[in-house]
Amino acid sequence: MATLLIQINMEGERSLNQESIRRLTDEEWTKIKHLLPGTEPRKSSGRPAINSRAVLDAIYWIEDSGERWLYLPSHFPPQQTCYTKYLKWKREGILDQIHALLERNA
Repeated sequence: MATLLIQINMEGERSLNQESIRRLTDEEWTKIKHLLPGTEPRKSSGRPAINSRAVLDAIYWIEDSGERWLYLPSHFPPQQTCYTKYLKWKREGILDQIHALLERNA
């Protein structure tokens, strides 16, 4: 597990050591992408599909950093979207399947 360095500047804003952010590798993504919705293009109109890989990266950032969803960095999808997907995937057992496939601690 990577160690994250979070600093608070004089204005009270948090900054994260960007080198410590772990993202899914292409190999890991290939193993698990079939489990996640939104990996296929939508055929209907409406809201665009959310990038499931980016949401999963955000979930792992939260798990690895121990931070609250409120402090999710802005380069990830919106915090509420990521949190909603986290709850849904956790409830449906998708995260457990992903952890098993990637041999991460659940």
